[in-house]
Amino acid sequence: MSVTLTPLVARIERAADRGHGATFIGKHERTLVPWSQLHDDARVIAAGMQARGIRPGDHVAILGPTSRPLVTAIQACWLAGACAVVLPLPMRMGSIEEFVDQTRTRIRNADAALLLLDPDLAPFYVAVEGDPPSALLPDLMPGKGRPRPDAYENVPDDLDRLAILQFTSGSTSEPKGVMLPQRVLCSNLDAIEIATSLDYDVDVLVSWLPLYHDMGLVGCMTTPMTTGAGLVLASPQDFLAHPGAWMEWISTYKGTATAGPNFSWVLATRALKRMSGLDLSPLRIALNGAEPIDPDAVEAFVAAAQPHGFRPGAEFCAFGMAEVAIAGTFPPPMRGMVCDIVDRRVLETEKVAKPVDRDDENARRLPLLGAPVPGLEIRVCDQQTGIALGEREVGELEIRGTSVTPGYYKRPDATAELFRNGWLRT
Repeated sequence: MSVTLTPLVARIERAADRGHGATFIGKHERTLVPWSQLHDDARVIAAGMQARGIRPGDHVAILGPTSRPLVTAIQACWLAGACAVVLPLPMRMGSIEEFVDQTRTRIRNADAALLLLDPDLAPFYVAVEGDPPSALLPDLMPGKGRPRPDAYENVPDDLDRLAILQFTSGSTSEPKGVMLPQRVLCSNLDAIEIATSLDYDVDVLVSWLPLYHDMGLVGCMTTPMTTGAGLVLASPQDFLAHPGAWMEWISTYKGTATAGPNFSWVLATRALKRMSGLDLSPLRIALNGAEPIDPDAVEAFVAAAQPHGFRPGAEFCAFGMAEVAIAGTFPPPMRGMVCDIVDRRVLETEKVAKPVDRDDENARRLPLLGAPVPGLEIRVCDQQTGIALGEREVGELEIRGTSVTPGYYKRPDATAELFRNGWLRT
């Protein structure tokens, strides 16, 4: 059955009219920007891009920390019909030269027609022959002498046009760019909205996740930007400096949904033991994903958060990957963590998840990660032959459906290896 998808720009425009917005958490200030204002600002940046020759289908690379200008520029790319390429930032400056080399490799591999730079990072990136033209992010933001929002020229919708080029981790010499056309992105956004029972008038997403990672970019930023739900956005550095601040933001802004990898929940657990005066009761989705989930860590967080009003059941163990935009499998909201208890020895030696009692000496708990989100099918196959395996047999996950990437940008070799008989290999 075919489903009519609402185009990306139409979603953004609809969200801008719903009366909510994004709160940007900075070092010294917190700024609430209505989605309608951010949309007007994005129209100004899009007009500036168009004046610089950006046309539908072009790729725009963006290098900057989490900020209002970065988020606005990402939306502006989509308004201009361009593909957003959000470039990774180093979590620590070990080697400036290595960072610049990796950044330049991604920019060139992405065929970027324009590079947008944060002023604090611009001194590190000196253009050389073969680089695209560049502009500073603040120079495109609304201001005196800049275009007005009505200078922006509407672009025809095209669901097959790339919206995001998401670089995966791996070899820094030849990083792979996951292609996410609007059709794939919008399908996954719809799946997230359905699987989480999202209510844009009630839900507030709180995130510190980097916007160059799919969980931060698609799951936590684009979802509210395209639905009109509230967003509270901080930077990874803000979280790492003070992990307890994450819980404070949830409490202050009545966050209903948030996400992080397993290690971040461990840090939050430690912080909660030293905190007081929080209200975590509105939280209904505390998503743990992006790395192996430790059930002991999940239970420790629930125990530490309960005195602050956290409702057991809001813990939300999920699976996702860039090659399906972000969301792969979700459990029902408020189900809480459910574990399968299997024989560790049999799992490792016979590749079968044999159920055992929890007190068995070889017992291992495996958190269940839910069911495929709407539009996706998942099966377990023999890694070598591709033959579908039986229940509880260990194999490789294969995925197909509406939010599966068509492949890696300009990497036919890697794309050919990614698929087997129409199924995405993980």
